[in-house]
Amino acid sequence: MEKAARRARLDGRKSRDNAEARAAGLPLEEAPGHLLRRCHQRSREIYESLIGRHGLSRQQFAVLIAMAGDPGASLTRISAATGFDRNTLAEMIGRLVKQGYVTRRRSKADARAFAITLAPKGARFVATMMPRAHEVQRRILAPLPPALRPVFVRCLRILLGLDSPGALAALARMEPGAPCAPLLPAQSRDGGEGASAWDRLRAYEESMWRRETRADRSYMERTLAPDFFEFGRSGRVYTREQIIGMPPRPAAANYSLRDFKVTPIDDDVALVTYVSEVHGAEVVRGNRSSLWRKTRDGWQLSFHQGTAVLPSGPVSD
Repeated sequence: MEKAARRARLDGRKSRDNAEARAAGLPLEEAPGHLLRRCHQRSREIYESLIGRHGLSRQQFAVLIAMAGDPGASLTRISAATGFDRNTLAEMIGRLVKQGYVTRRRSKADARAFAITLAPKGARFVATMMPRAHEVQRRILAPLPPALRPVFVRCLRILLGLDSPGALAALARMEPGAPCAPLLPAQSRDGGEGASAWDRLRAYEESMWRRETRADRSYMERTLAPDFFEFGRSGRVYTREQIIGMPPRPAAANYSLRDFKVTPIDDDVALVTYVSEVHGAEVVRGNRSSLWRKTRDGWQLSFHQGTAVLPSGPVSD
C-alpha cells in the first residue's frame, strides 16, 4: 500500500515536472499566438480611446467603412471585405439598422433578398470618424521604424491569405529586387534631436523605390499628397493617379540611392535630393529631388523630379 502511494507521488511529481518542462519550452514572450493576442488587445485600447467611446465597436465600424467604400455591395461582398461570416454579419447589420446607421429594404430585383445601404447617420459617422480611423492605424504602427511598417502590414496580409508569400520574397533574400538595402534608414547628419525626422524622410523616399510598397495602393494613397505631381527623367509630367496606377518595378532590377541629403525649407517642408542608380547591363543614373510636406497625418510627398545623367557626364551638377 505504502509502495503504491509512493509510486503515485513520484508519478504525480514527474507529471508536474513534464508540464513545467513543456511550459518552459514555449516562452510566452516569443510565442506568435500570445503576441498577436496582446497586439489585438493594444489595438482595441487605441480604438476605444479615439472612436469606441462614440458608440460603435471596431467590428461595426469596419462594416460601415466597407459599405461606404462599396456602395450597393451585397452581403457576400461585405463579408469578403470584413472577414465576418454571413450569419455574424447579418446580426451586426440588424443591430446597425436598429441604431439608425444602416437601412435595409427588400430588393426590387429579388424579393427574397434585402438591399442594404448606409443611412445618412452612418455616412456622417464614417466621414466624421475617418481621420480618427487613420490616427488609430498610425498609433498601432508608431513603435515600428517607418521602413518596417509596410513590411509588417504585408506579413499580416500573408498570414491571412490575402497575399502570397512571394510578396516578401525579394525582401527576405535582400538581393536585387529589394532595392535601397539595408531596410533601416541611415543616420542623419547631426545625429541629434532631428535624427528621427531625417531618418523618417529617408525611409519614406526609399519606400518609393521598393517594389512591395509601390505595389501597395493604400500605402501610396496615404503617402502621395492630393496635389502631387512628378517631372520624369524623360520630361513627361505624371499625375498622382498615374503614379499610383503604375505597375511595380521588375523584381530582377537592382536600385541604389546615394549622396542622400535632406535640406529643411521650414518646420513642415523639406527638400530631399540624391542620385539614383539602376543597375542592369549598364548603370543608369538620375539626379533626383523630392519635396516632402508634414501634415497632421504625417509626411506626404508633394513633388518629385528626375533628371537624366548622361553616361559621359558628371553624376551631379
